[in-house]
Amino acid sequence: MNKHQKRYAMARAKYQLAKDEASAYEQAFIIRENVRNKDGSVPSALWAMDEESEEYYDELCKRLDSEEEYRALCDAESDAHRALVAAEESLIDYGLSIPMPESVRKTLSEHRQDWKVRERLIDLTFRLNTKTVRKGWGI
Repeated sequence: MNKHQKRYAMARAKYQLAKDEASAYEQAFIIRENVRNKDGSVPSALWAMDEESEEYYDELCKRLDSEEEYRALCDAESDAHRALVAAEESLIDYGLSIPMPESVRKTLSEHRQDWKVRERLIDLTFRLNTKTVRKGWGI
């Protein structure tokens, strides 16, 4: 694994951890506030609850957002997401720097923000066996 792949793997893991921690806090809030769906089940997130009323939903969101610990978790998730996007860009740049026909590189570069192309570029470059890429190639 090269530095771009390692950076991406670490950023992806940190983002998933931050996301899971924020979700767990939200789930604990839902249980603490005794939020239930019409059938008595506990919703997995505030956005997933049965629509009682928009006002009730807004009130719950405001109460959750006012909790400092939750805000800190959301801030950590946002920071981790920014780091993940930066790592994705670095990984894509590396993948596009590897020798390939210029027409292919041009097409991929032009469409790197299309989510399907981006997803595929990230996946292929992340799984690339960098031992097969000669030293000096790439960024």
